[in-house]
Amino acid sequence: LESQKHAQVDPWAERARGTERREFTPIHAVPPRVVA
Repeated sequence: LESQKHAQVDPWAERARGTERREFTPIHAVPPRVVA
C-alpha cells in the first residue's frame, strides 16, 4: 500500500548507516587455519 511505504523503516539500513554504532563491535576477519 502507498501509505505503508512511507512508514516502514529498514533496521538493517539504519545499522549500516551507523545509527547504533556504539552498541555493536565489528567482527575482525580471522585467517583460516591450514591443516596439514
